[in-house]
Order: sequence, then structure tokens, then C-alpha cells
Amino acid sequence: MPTRTLIIGDIHGCLRQLDALLEAISLSTDDHLILLGDLIDRGPNSAGVLKRVRQLSLRQADAHYLAERW
Repeated sequence: MPTRTLIIGDIHGCLRQLDALLEAISLSTDDHLILLGDLIDRGPNSAGVLKRVRQLSLRQADAHYLAERW
């Protein structure tokens, strides 16, 4: 059972800020992580954000991302 449920939204392609946030919250493999919409656009590193989210979903047993289809 996860120790915490963490929800992060509106990343907008800002990989550096996402990484800083993940470090600040000390993400544990016991945590339940949900990433909500607006993962890309506007920010400087949309491809990096998608790669990081994919890594998280593979590494973190209880990590999920919700994205709207365009």
C-alpha cells in the first residue's frame, strides 16, 4: 500500500522544474504518483519530460500519467 499519493500537473515541458520537484519530495517506490495533463507544450524540453514520465512509469510501480488525446 502506498505511503503517499502525490499528484503533479501542468508540467508544460519544464523538465528541470519537474526533476527539482521530484527531488524535493523524495519520491519513494512506495508512493502513488499521478501526473495530470499538460505534460508538454510551451516549455523548453517537452521530449525530456515525456522521457522522464516514461522512466517514472517503468521504475515506479504505482506511477500513472493521464493525458488528453489531441
